[in-house]
Amino acid sequence: MFLLRVFPWNWVVFGGLLGLLFWVALLALAVLVIASIARPEPQRVSASSNNALEILKERYARGEISKEDFENMRRTLMA
Repeated sequence: MFLLRVFPWNWVVFGGLLGLLFWVALLALAVLVIASIARPEPQRVSASSNNALEILKERYARGEISKEDFENMRRTLMA
C-alpha cells in the first residue's frame, strides 16, 4: 500500500501515453515538412505568357515578323 501512495501507477500509464503522443506528433511534423519540401511549386505561366505575348504583338506591329510567324509563335505561347 505504501508504494501506491508514493508512486501512483496511473502516472506511469499517463506518462507512457504522453510519450507516445510526443513521438506521433514529431513523426507527423516530419511528414508535413518533407511533404512541403517535395511539393512542386505552382508554375507562374500567366504573367510571363502575357508579357511574351505583348512582345510578340509589338514585333508583329513593327513588321519584324510575318503573320504566319506571329500565328505560329502565338499558338506556341498559348499551349
